[in-house]
Amino acid sequence: MNHLIRRRFRAEQRALVVRRAAERRLEQEARRKAKEQAATEREQERQFRAAWVEYLSRRRVPRSEYEAWVDERRAPRPPLSRSAQPARPDRPASSALAAVLRP
Repeated sequence: MNHLIRRRFRAEQRALVVRRAAERRLEQEARRKAKEQAATEREQERQFRAAWVEYLSRRRVPRSEYEAWVDERRAPRPPLSRSAQPARPDRPASSALAAVLRP
């Protein structure tokens, strides 16, 4: 009877080690993706600033309301940050995490 308890305890310990390793991998992946997203946002911001400087350098005073409207429409738009983007559920990640955390 005692050996069954030890065997079950070892199995639970192994399962715990596997679950913690999976959690670490998911956490590392989330950090890597966050770093990539931040780098992408910095690059988009840099490109926007360069486009804005170029736009301002060739811009002239509009002669009519229509020309002002067209000029406004041609102006570079700032990139949307993550907080400004519409929310989208990340189902694959949440389902993978739930599968790992299930006992």
